[in-house]
Amino acid sequence: MGSAKESKLLQLAKGLLKSTEEGVLEWRETASENRFYADLSDAAVEVESIDITDNEDLELPPQVFQMTLLDGRGRVAEVFTSEHDIDGGFLRKLFEAARSRARKSDQLVDSLLKQITT
Repeated sequence: MGSAKESKLLQLAKGLLKSTEEGVLEWRETASENRFYADLSDAAVEVESIDITDNEDLELPPQVFQMTLLDGRGRVAEVFTSEHDIDGGFLRKLFEAARSRARKSDQLVDSLLKQITT
């Protein structure tokens, strides 16, 4: 990986993913279709999917995932993108888990299953 800071941010992304999967961390939708927000005790975190398909550089993936840390006053304190995330796609997994929790997709699937099986 790169710096010690990047390593800590990756560790944070992994921890947020684990807390999300365990149902400990709640995510909310934002005004942006592809951004989700979670409040922590004295800070907040946003995860976002950024479409870069119009980028001329064919070496870059069509989507970049970004985690933004906000301080207690809502100011950007740190940004971590999937360009740094060379260890297993944790930002993509975190984004997908956050979206699922914010949109309550498990309940939606359960409801649809109940409708088609009764």
